[in-house]
Amino acid sequence: MSQFPVSHKTVFVLDRSPYFAQSCNEPIEYDFLRKGSGIIPAAPITKSLWTCNVEALQEYLRIVMDIYPREKHIRVVTGSSSINSWNSPDLISTILTKLSLVGPPRKEEDGFSVLHGLSAAITCLREPTAQQLLKIETTGQAVKNRCRIICLTNIKNQSHMEKLEGYVQEEITQLNMSESSELPQQGDLRLLDQGADGGARTHDKRVPADLRADSLTTVPPTHRARSDTNTRYYYQNHVKGVALYKIHNMCSNQRHLKDVASVIFFCTHACHRNTHA
Repeated sequence: MSQFPVSHKTVFVLDRSPYFAQSCNEPIEYDFLRKGSGIIPAAPITKSLWTCNVEALQEYLRIVMDIYPREKHIRVVTGSSSINSWNSPDLISTILTKLSLVGPPRKEEDGFSVLHGLSAAITCLREPTAQQLLKIETTGQAVKNRCRIICLTNIKNQSHMEKLEGYVQEEITQLNMSESSELPQQGDLRLLDQGADGGARTHDKRVPADLRADSLTTVPPTHRARSDTNTRYYYQNHVKGVALYKIHNMCSNQRHLKDVASVIFFCTHACHRNTHA
């Protein structure tokens, strides 16, 4: 059976719940003109958490496409549908154009569930890439469809995490058991907690409470027999300025590119500030 690396196919799920319409409380400096005394400065403006996620995704795409322009395939799901295909030309431009048409979430829209996005992501992963199709046609062998989902969401508590993990695992297991011409798969789920409270999560007993501000902690799931899904949870304190440093360190060493998903986490959280500061 032919096998591709798990990073061959990646689907990003951007949570569009009203939570991400809130401000990250990081002011954008735009008023650079000198003013005389008595002039009232312009009112500050801030980015939303949604904007932070989109900017982080853009930086991730730029890095991966610079290094692996043909080997890695990325799709983005927002809401309940994918905004691009596995073989979209000019990937970065296509994704950013589609995201601009989608627009940011609204505070009054409460009908969105991240489960809809995860369901769409699983559907995307069952569709073969051009390389997978070529391998099947030339060798006549089945392809082991290793792939991953990176979900940028807000994890409310431990039961919420387990619900997301269980949903993806159950969906993949059921699809793999069904009689279908689509590719069976082995999923790798990354849950990126986009909390805006500025601190390491303590609601999950598996998460250390003494996380360093610049550290990435991977919390493995509890053992599950014959699981089709490997889940990793990422937690990070929000520290301004850590993004570029981490991106440089992660991408300067090729062995880390096997888990280049971590880059987006640092990039996103550099945009977030402690709302209680």
